Amino acid sequence: MPGGIPSDLCGHQRSLSKRLLLACSFTVLCGLAWPAQARWHAVLHTLSHHYHQPSTRHWNENNWGLGLRREVGDTTAVQLGAYHNSNFDTSAYFIGEWTPLELGVLRAGVFGGLVSGYKVPLAAGLVGRAQLGPYSAAVRLVPKAYKSSSAVLSLELGYRF
Repeated sequence: MPGGIPSDLCGHQRSLSKRLLLACSFTVLCGLAWPAQARWHAVLHTLSHHYHQPSTRHWNENNWGLGLRREVGDTTAVQLGAYHNSNFDTSAYFIGEWTPLELGVLRAGVFGGLVSGYKVPLAAGLVGRAQLGPYSAAVRLVPKAYKSSSAVLSLELGYRF
């Protein structure tokens, strides 16, 4: 598996991916019962930039994928999806987002959740989002989590329906 994950952890990653997908499916089904003011968003994962490029490897910065986001309040949302990750593998994720800071069409805050396809199955960082009518753009900053990783800035585009 890319990224130097020992073979004994590969089975654990597959098991985690299955549990993550089951949890995400359950959450989406439960989301159908959320308040009427909650809104859905289709999310397109696009590009990223890694701030620590080691000389021994190259990170994938074309992270195409799809997601589904659900607003569950004025400042909170949940999101799930899959994308082609930095290790040239597929990652599935489920995250929660809290964006209490607002300035016009811009919102900022934090996110955290579960992600498959990496050494550590957790993701957290800062998020900034611009919402213009039904269209949105979000930038996520994930700090460097361990010695062989990199801080990452990623871009998502969205459509609210």
